[in-house]
Amino acid sequence: MAAPFGAPQIQQALVHDPRILAKYEIQEKHGQGVYGTVFKAKNKATEEIVAIKRIAAEEDEGIPATAIREVAVLRDLQHVNVVALRDLLCTPRHI
Repeated sequence: MAAPFGAPQIQQALVHDPRILAKYEIQEKHGQGVYGTVFKAKNKATEEIVAIKRIAAEEDEGIPATAIREVAVLRDLQHVNVVALRDLLCTPRHI
């Protein structure tokens, strides 16, 4: 039987930040686009199902302006049909 998607070695390959792996159990890759990859995960403390979006920053260009705008809108927006922004982690190459 193949290892489940949430297996530690697969989690590490997908989301490299130990802060994320300590807090969330990655369950599956949900989708991928131009600016990043979205993963379905479970908060280990609350068991809440969440989406984690990993946005790659270009080495010479930094974080895309669209990502900054998306975070700003999600931070201030509260609506039943919009995903709530719960957390934000930045590393030198990802947001």
